[in-house]
Amino acid sequence: DVGVAVRSWICYGHFAFIISRVDNLGVKVKNCCIPGVVLTEKWNTENLLGTIVEVQDRFARGLKLTLDSWYAPHNGKRSGRVKAEWVNRNVTCNLDVGLDTGPQINFSGVTGLNGWLVGVQSAFDASSSQLKGLSFAFGRVGNDYVLHSYVNDAREFGGSFYHSVAHNLEIGAMFSWMTGEPGARFGLAMKYCPTKDLELKAKVDHDSKLAFAFTHHLSTRFGMTSFSDGHKYGIGLDFHPCC
Repeated sequence: DVGVAVRSWICYGHFAFIISRVDNLGVKVKNCCIPGVVLTEKWNTENLLGTIVEVQDRFARGLKLTLDSWYAPHNGKRSGRVKAEWVNRNVTCNLDVGLDTGPQINFSGVTGLNGWLVGVQSAFDASSSQLKGLSFAFGRVGNDYVLHSYVNDAREFGGSFYHSVAHNLEIGAMFSWMTGEPGARFGLAMKYCPTKDLELKAKVDHDSKLAFAFTHHLSTRFGMTSFSDGHKYGIGLDFHPCC
């Protein structure tokens, strides 16, 4: 994902609280007795049984085949998906097909050469024999910068820019525009680390909305963040357990 660095700042990174709830637990068992084949059995507290079969480099070098299936004993419902991924030095291709009624075939491919990247993504609905979306992406990856642009269904156009100015200073920008809309959406963000334990982040968007965040890493497992987003202020605590 070439543009993930900028999107993580502008859309998420420490400018708002994210509250998660744990309401589902599971057990996973792996079997790797056959070289290149991994069998994973799963069960969760929603009483769903899952089986994942992964076959790596058995049919061709760089080819990985995956069968991901679920079964609900209480109602007899089954679902599954077949995935294929082929990777070599300059090309990556992905294909996945749902095994439910009216399967949809999803395809994506990326090729790169000397820092230049070109990608395409599409989906085909087998039940209606229609193409569901077509996206193109272009990118350039340098030593300290990343350029990314995309076109979705010839209706949405966008891109992003990331630059590591120094070892402790990073800047980024992203924009998007859709046909029929009066204006474009954009965001600018920066990250500055005066010391190894401190992080300062700031961003502004197309609505002139400013946001700031300050993070102090008290230890390798514990951090404290304070942020302001418009008229909202908050303090957050991050804890990363050892395992």
